[in-house]
Amino acid sequence: MKTLIMYFTRTNTTKILAEAIAKKTGAEIEVIKDKRNWSGVIGFIGGGRAAMKKELSDIEELQSRIEKYDLLILGMPVWAGTMPPAIRTFVTSNKEKIKKIAFFTTQGGAQKQRIFSDLKELSGLEPVAELFCTTKSIRANNYEAGLNDFVVKINAA
Repeated sequence: MKTLIMYFTRTNTTKILAEAIAKKTGAEIEVIKDKRNWSGVIGFIGGGRAAMKKELSDIEELQSRIEKYDLLILGMPVWAGTMPPAIRTFVTSNKEKIKKIAFFTTQGGAQKQRIFSDLKELSGLEPVAELFCTTKSIRANNYEAGLNDFVVKINAA
């Protein structure tokens, strides 16, 4: 199965998890780049507000052709309980090209957010797997069990 990981990150926490998934699955990987600068405290606050308002964003042109892949693994941080504008833009623009999908998120809090149901609704697809990890667990390199379960579900898809 030809698999692509697409992810967006603000602080590189999601990048760490994306690379770990790629290493275990052999998937190709590409970052979704937002043209807006969400760095720093101002970016954090503005990003949360934009996510809550379900705003779209201007993203850079993708290198990968989504339709060439059997499975898309989509990763992102959780902003204000939902997806960042760059992910909303990506899914809105590419949902017709996605055959199968899996989601992974990184977040500050330990409670599972509504983001997975938002992603299902926006994409119109039932994910083959879902994984959420806290920033703390990623920074402590303590996410292996959840990652392994996620990969098992992906391999079974």
